[in-house]
Amino acid sequence: MVGLIYRAPEFSPGDNVARDAATLDAVGRELVRMGEQVVALGEEQLASANVPPTFDLCVSMARRQTSLLALQKWQMAGLRVVNRPNAVQITVQSRSTTMEMLQAAGIQVAPFWSYEPSADEMFQCEPELQALLPGWVKAMHPRGVTAGDVMRVETALEADSRVISLATEGYTDIVVMRHVEGTLLKAYVVDGQVWTRDGGAAPSAIIETARTVGRVLGLEIYGVDFMVSANGAYVIDVNDFPSFASCRAEAARAIAELVLRSLRP
Repeated sequence: MVGLIYRAPEFSPGDNVARDAATLDAVGRELVRMGEQVVALGEEQLASANVPPTFDLCVSMARRQTSLLALQKWQMAGLRVVNRPNAVQITVQSRSTTMEMLQAAGIQVAPFWSYEPSADEMFQCEPELQALLPGWVKAMHPRGVTAGDVMRVETALEADSRVISLATEGYTDIVVMRHVEGTLLKAYVVDGQVWTRDGGAAPSAIIETARTVGRVLGLEIYGVDFMVSANGAYVIDVNDFPSFASCRAEAARAIAELVLRSLRP
C-alpha cells in the first residue's frame, strides 16, 4: 500500500491548491493501474497517523515543519519517503542554504546576498550589495507562501525597505538576488527524467545541471528555474515537488514507476 500525502493549502496559494492535488491524484491513478493500493492523507492528518503507518511507502508533497518532522520519524521507523523530508526541509525553509549548497557544488546560480537580521547590513551602506540591483527580494515564511514573498526592487532604498518589512513580519529566510537578463526556462525532474514547461527538449547542459541539483540537495521530485542568458544558464530557484501542470501525465507515470522500483527492486 502506498500513502499519498497532500500539501497543506497555505503552501499552495491560489490555483495551486487544485493543481497540486491533481498531480497526486494522477499519481494515485497510475499506481492503481499498476496494481498498487493507495491511501490519501492531508498534512493535518500526519500528527495523528500511526507510527510507523500501515503503508509500505509514501509519496509526499508536505511542507509544514510538523509534517516533515513526522515523516522523518516514519523514515527512522523504516518507511521509504519520496521526497525525502530532510531535503524538502532545506528547499522549503532556506533559499539561502539551497543556493549556497548549489554554488559550493560548482553550479552557476544568480548572484545573491543572504540577509541576517542580527547583522544590520543594509544596501545603502554596502556598495557590493548595491551591485545586485536591480534585483529581487525573495523570502520564505514558515507559515506558508504568499504573492509578496518575491518582489522586484530597483533601488537601494526599495531593497532596504522591503528587507526591513519582511524581517519585521517574521520571515526567517531573506535573500536579495540580482536580476539576470535572459529567458526563463523551467525544468521539471522526476528521478533524473527532465521535462520543460513548454514541453520542448531542454539543452543537454540544462538537463545535466538539473540532475546535479537533485543529487546535491537529495531531491527526487523537483523543479529548477533557470534564467538563460548570454553568459550561460543561472539557477534562480528550486521547488520541491511542483505541480507539473504542463507535463502531468508524464510526471505521474514516472513517479509511479519510481515507487514501483522502490517497492519491487
